[in-house]
Amino acid sequence: PSRFQLHPIMTSLFKDDEIEILRQLIETGVNLAADKLGQLSNCPWQLISCSVEELSVVKVLSLFYKDKSPHAAVHLKSRSLLPVELLILFPSSSSIEVTDLIVNQTESKLSTIADRQKPIIEEVGNIMGQGILRALANTLNISIILSSPIFTRGPKSKLLELAFGEFDGRTKSIILSRIDMSSKSKTADCSVLLILDVDL
Repeated sequence: PSRFQLHPIMTSLFKDDEIEILRQLIETGVNLAADKLGQLSNCPWQLISCSVEELSVVKVLSLFYKDKSPHAAVHLKSRSLLPVELLILFPSSSSIEVTDLIVNQTESKLSTIADRQKPIIEEVGNIMGQGILRALANTLNISIILSSPIFTRGPKSKLLELAFGEFDGRTKSIILSRIDMSSKSKTADCSVLLILDVDL
């Protein structure tokens, strides 16, 4: 049986101890992703920190509606019975650092492509999303199949609006995780938004 259950409460989908379990699951997933990122970039990655909090869609949009800082985003949707989505946001500085590191370490043919950031961040986001949901699926003993990653870039507020604008804020809950990783003396931070439906 699952170690936690989903509670159909508008203001809080998870209990405090379940939030901690989710944080541990996200850490496990990021560590799984770090191993694959190491294979992709030919250098080791490690998790520095991971924080988690639960927010409503309305709260997320209100917190960041003035945030015009440039970000790259990767959006993944579940095609399985569990209604879940992932939005992974990379600040512009982090997406540049990650892209340059992978190109330099692998002598990638992507170095000749004008917009090399798109395929690289798309794949990095896909790896991170797959790792996190693999950890979640293993705990729940279910299968979670994700759609192909969708890459976008722009102001943070606009990316969030595009992702959540049509959601019913009363029936959606978001687990916001802030993640810091490092590799080759470089650090990369991102925000992972795990979007869950209350109506299960």
